[in-house]
Amino acid sequence: MKLQNEVSKFETAFKSIFSEIDIESYIDRIKKGAEYKDLKTRIVWDFLYYSIQRGFLTYDYLDYLRETYGANDTHIDTVLKKAIDKFDLKF
Repeated sequence: MKLQNEVSKFETAFKSIFSEIDIESYIDRIKKGAEYKDLKTRIVWDFLYYSIQRGFLTYDYLDYLRETYGANDTHIDTVLKKAIDKFDLKF
């Protein structure tokens, strides 16, 4: 995985989110709305944007990933999903 060295940064950001919101309720609300093609993809990208809004991650950091690793959205999607797997959420 191209961004393997960055997984812990995303795990830390996700852990910070989990201290602020009820994750199970959030996932249930998204499920009920059924406005997604792939639930896990929807959740991890929502968490990424929430992490940026709350200052846990930055757009500059995403630029760093693109510039340093040549990462694109597919690589970012992969690292997001790898990071979320640590938390054993039910999708």
